[in-house]
Amino acid sequence: MSKIIGGWEISLEAGLRTDAAAYDVSVYDDPATGYDAGGGQLQWVRLDCQLTRVSCSRGMRASAMPGAFAEAGRLLADFHDPDRVLDPTFGAFELYLAPGTPVRLVARKLDELAVMWTGTADRWEHELLDGSGSLDAADEVARLAAIPVAGESRPVEDSGARIAGLLALAPDPPIIEPSGAGSSLVDVVLSGDLWQLVGEITASDGSWLWVTAEGVVRWQGGGAPPVVDPVVLLDCPDDDVLWDAIYTRLPVTSDEQLIVNEISAQRLYPAGQTPPAARRYADDASRQAYDPHSLTNTRLQLTTDQEIDEWASEVLRVHSRPLAGPTGVELTVDERLPWAERTMDAVTALEVGVWVEIHLTTRGEPQQSWRALVAAIRHDVRPTQWVCSLQLERVEELATGGYDAPMSQYDVTEYATSPARRMVYA
Repeated sequence: MSKIIGGWEISLEAGLRTDAAAYDVSVYDDPATGYDAGGGQLQWVRLDCQLTRVSCSRGMRASAMPGAFAEAGRLLADFHDPDRVLDPTFGAFELYLAPGTPVRLVARKLDELAVMWTGTADRWEHELLDGSGSLDAADEVARLAAIPVAGESRPVEDSGARIAGLLALAPDPPIIEPSGAGSSLVDVVLSGDLWQLVGEITASDGSWLWVTAEGVVRWQGGGAPPVVDPVVLLDCPDDDVLWDAIYTRLPVTSDEQLIVNEISAQRLYPAGQTPPAARRYADDASRQAYDPHSLTNTRLQLTTDQEIDEWASEVLRVHSRPLAGPTGVELTVDERLPWAERTMDAVTALEVGVWVEIHLTTRGEPQQSWRALVAAIRHDVRPTQWVCSLQLERVEELATGGYDAPMSQYDVTEYATSPARRMVYA
């Protein structure tokens, strides 16, 4: 596989100890993680010579709830390995090519190192007949989701403290970086899968929770992350406009999958207290226009009925109408494209929780533009091409242009009386 795309050297790496002959693991406490008995550091070994393609994804999923939290990310890699270097039943690597081996995708440029994905191997495969192989790996979310919690008693506390307390129950707790302000949550006894319980908190208080490419958990209280220096994306290079990267696809939609126009909500109560009937809310105009779309949440951890009212009001405000606009954006880095290096610089810096501005510059004047939050990232890397797909949330139209603009050269409103209704160009 080519190691240089858009000026960056691309590597898929496995976490191994390389200071013993033939990668011997007999002196190490835990060969699955690569740490030795003396507390040695994990060493990353490149698998580039056999790699033919790798794709990975991570981030938050779309939801009708006010907040957002990450779902498990995956990495899939394909190899051409006729010498069986990465055969899990043969060769120098065989003791390492097992579930639990750390893996990561990185990009390097001069002294810069950009980690694009980190996780652990679930499965290594090798085909003896044609020398093909594959790797299937999962990120930190998958590990946390598998941890059971039973009878965890939590006092009255804010949502940030509750999330940190739950994550501390993991055998190897992740690093968590909190920001923003949380809501006060009622005292409860919680049972279930760890990540499910974390998700119930974000659904209660509207906070956002995701995992970075390095495996760090980030929590943003008080709603979506603040807008700070958005990454500017254009559909065509323009010397007169500030831009960071060029996008090659911009799908837009009017999506009613997340419509909510009637709600049944109830908060959790401390043990021994009988909860009242669920509170009900509705947007009659939306129900009439789009038919009923219901949402039920009877596990809200908020402390007062007023907070439940505010929670329901926010859901109806955001989701009572179809979500219209860009649902994602795709950036392509290819050596044959003149903007490859500049776009790749932006791709390596993109992260879940970052704001982007998208400008449609080639469909008439004035420009049409949107601002949106990056909720999920997918990378698809081939020998000479890198495709980065962003899933967008909190999309806001900043300027209406192109075919929609009243002053556009494509505007047809003034020709409405013409029997032919012809398109007339300026």
